[in-house]
Amino acid sequence: MRTCRRAFTLMELLIVVAVIAILAAILLPVFTRARERAQAAACASQLKQFGAAFFLYANDYGGRLPSPGGDATYLTAWSTDEGTTLNAYLGGGRRVKRSSASIWACPVQMARASHKTGRFAPNSYGMNSYLRGAHLDQPYPGDFPTRARDATNYEMGALMAQVKKPAQTVLLYESTYILSPDYAFGEVPRCGVIGFVRGFSEDAAHMPRSTDKAYAPGPPYHGPKGNYLWCDGHVSAMRPETWREFGVDPQPTWDRNNWYAAKYR
Repeated sequence: MRTCRRAFTLMELLIVVAVIAILAAILLPVFTRARERAQAAACASQLKQFGAAFFLYANDYGGRLPSPGGDATYLTAWSTDEGTTLNAYLGGGRRVKRSSASIWACPVQMARASHKTGRFAPNSYGMNSYLRGAHLDQPYPGDFPTRARDATNYEMGALMAQVKKPAQTVLLYESTYILSPDYAFGEVPRCGVIGFVRGFSEDAAHMPRSTDKAYAPGPPYHGPKGNYLWCDGHVSAMRPETWREFGVDPQPTWDRNNWYAAKYR
């Protein structure tokens, strides 16, 4: 006996395709949000590891943090390639030249960039430049702290005991990256202040901008927010502060900004 096999009609095929398209349109944003949440969580976990490493380092060095960065103390800067500063406290997260990103780069940054090579391992994070022996008690000078004010103490990290409000003082933030071809993908300034934060802007009505044309500001990596590591070790997501919120004009409300560490808190 011959069996009659009925084929799909064109209309039925079009209906199936339409249903699949509708389901994809519904599910794709769900999957995208889930991936973004996972990336944000991974980034936060990386910053938590850095928090533990900073505290272990400070415990071994009389309560003093590593230097945010400088030429004379390059080997004691927190972010040092093939150095001994935090590498000894990071386990599998050691950073060496041309290594994989490990915990040094936000997963969102790694996913978006097409060029993943450079002089050093890709990285995303910068350290609060006010966490220095020279600048704890100085008001914002219009730029990040400079060596000219105190060449000796500029190179030192702050003492943890000097940070008056650790839960409200930034330790690490997600930074803009350098545009120069000499630095290639993923190289960020190892330290800075509000103007180096990914997503920094003049005020809420303006797009992100950089304080220097050599840096790419871009939007925050996690929706409208970026991840921050604070001086007490906790990690949270926060909208990047604007220039107006920092308080350069008008005068700052000192105890409300998240960057100063001592006198003005």
